[in-house]
Amino acid sequence: MAEALPPHPEIPLPPSEKLNPHYILGEIRDHIRDFNKIFPYVDLDIIHEQTTAVRRKNVNAETQLRQFLKAFKDTETFKGALDILDEDTRKKVQGFSDGKSADDVTKKGFSLPPSPAAKHHFRLLDLFDSLFDKKDHDKPAHKAETPKGSADAPKIYENANDTKIMKVYADTTFENWGESVKNKPKYTFVPTTVLGVQNLVKYTKANNLRVRCSGYRHSWSNTFSEDREILVSLLDLHEVTRIPDPLAIGPDAKSSGNELMSIDILDKPSFSPNKRCVRVGVAVTNEGFRRWAIHNQACALPMDVILVE
Repeated sequence: MAEALPPHPEIPLPPSEKLNPHYILGEIRDHIRDFNKIFPYVDLDIIHEQTTAVRRKNVNAETQLRQFLKAFKDTETFKGALDILDEDTRKKVQGFSDGKSADDVTKKGFSLPPSPAAKHHFRLLDLFDSLFDKKDHDKPAHKAETPKGSADAPKIYENANDTKIMKVYADTTFENWGESVKNKPKYTFVPTTVLGVQNLVKYTKANNLRVRCSGYRHSWSNTFSEDREILVSLLDLHEVTRIPDPLAIGPDAKSSGNELMSIDILDKPSFSPNKRCVRVGVAVTNEGFRRWAIHNQACALPMDVILVE
């Protein structure tokens, strides 16, 4: 039988009018050591020290991360997580925790692999894919190189010399994540170039069809396409209908020639020399932008979004 945890320490209920970041951090700092008996393997002195630093806005990101690693290094959870990393990543994490700088640790490259839980999740998905026939999922209406008659899906070209045909799915059911919208567009197109989108809009106008776009499908309102109309999916169906998304946990996301996933730093605007202009492609995901921002160390967007698929 598992040993019972010690009783929770009595902590006074804070007044609601004082619930601001400065006050809350002060409460954490003042009471964190009261949890020593409940968390005997967590170095709560380090948590106290780092909470104080954050409250005083005197934080060095590298030092703080190293101190948090040290605070939890004796816990079974930390040891277990470290043990299942590959040897190279484990040595880099240990070296950083022991005092090596981030530059020293990553000078030969550093790419955090998918977590064991994510790998297991995808093994299960692959197993389910092999067991069940997904009749209405991921079926291209035609291969780009195969000529088709007028009854088949239209060929929408994505380049100027008409050699690249946009990927298209026929009669594929659409459903948002909240399950509040469900329909079956006539065609679902997956563009990769600006010219491709322009050509598709021209086609829909010429054929009197409604066209709407979708990304990760988190919107609750009925802003998407309708039955027998046209849907533009900014991400391929294989990605937007799986959780977690392979793009979010695989190696660093690349645009792979997809203009709509590109991020470009432009010249500084003449009206504000202290600012920069950045063009962010319409198909760039939260995770893709996060990785780009970390890699380039140049810009960030003030977004109130923390979701990663």
